[in-house]
Amino acid sequence: GKPPSNGGEYIGVDDGTPTTASITTAGGVAEVNLVSGAVAGPATVTASVAGTGISTPSATISIGGGVPSSNHFRLASTKLNLAAAAGNFTTIGAFMSDRFSNVNGLVGTAVSFFAEAGAIQPLTLADEFGTAYADYTVGAGFPPNGILTIMASTQGEEAFVDTNGNGLYDVGEAFSDINEPFVDKNENGVRDADELYIDVNGNGIYNGPNGVWDGPGCPSPGCVKPATIWTSMTLTLSGNAVCALSPSPTFPAIAD
Repeated sequence: GKPPSNGGEYIGVDDGTPTTASITTAGGVAEVNLVSGAVAGPATVTASVAGTGISTPSATISIGGGVPSSNHFRLASTKLNLAAAAGNFTTIGAFMSDRFSNVNGLVGTAVSFFAEAGAIQPLTLADEFGTAYADYTVGAGFPPNGILTIMASTQGEEAFVDTNGNGLYDVGEAFSDINEPFVDKNENGVRDADELYIDVNGNGIYNGPNGVWDGPGCPSPGCVKPATIWTSMTLTLSGNAVCALSPSPTFPAIAD
C-alpha cells in the first residue's frame, strides 16, 4: 500500500508501518487486512516468506471514495411528459458516484424521494451501479402550472476542489456550499414558505448554506458529517384529452 501521506491505506494494524505487516501462518494460511484510506486508486499486497526468496503479489485491489458527492448526484426519468390523469406513472432514477466518479462502495446507499404532487416511493437503495430507482404515479394535487418538481436526497459530501491532491478537504479549498433540501414547487430557485424542506440541523427553520464544507471528516467547527446532499428535476403533466375525427370526413372537390 501507499504511505499515509499518499493514500492513507495500510495493511495489518495501524502501528506506524502502513506498508508492512508480519503474519504467522495457521494451517498453512496467512491472512492480513488491507484498510482503505482517503484516496481512491489501485493497491496491491505482496506476500513474502521470511528467510526465502519466495514472494507473490495479489491481484489489483480497487479502492473507491465511498460516499456520494453533491456534483455527482442527478435525476432522470423514463418519461418527461405524462398525461395528467391519475394512475399514469414513470420511473425516476437517482444516479450518483463519489468524488472520483466511482460507484464501488455505493451499493445499498439509501436515497429519499419527494414529489410536489401525486405519489412516489419514499426511499430506495442504490444498486451496484450507484443508481436508486423510484416509481412516480400521477395522483391528487396536480400542479397549477403543469410542471411537477421531484426532489431526492441522500447522505454524502459537498463537492470540493482538491487543490493539493491529498484526497481530503483542507480548509481554504473551494467547495460547493449547499442549502437544506426543498421541493421547489414554483421553480424559482429559492425556498418559499409553502414549500416542503428537510430540516437537516433540526432547528425548526429553513437554512441556507452554512459557510463550511460538510462531509465525512470535515474539519471546521459547525460542519455536518456526513452532509445531506440533494438534487431535483421537473416533469410536465399535460392534458389528457382525446382528439376524434369524423368517421366520414368530406373533402372539397378539386378542379382538374
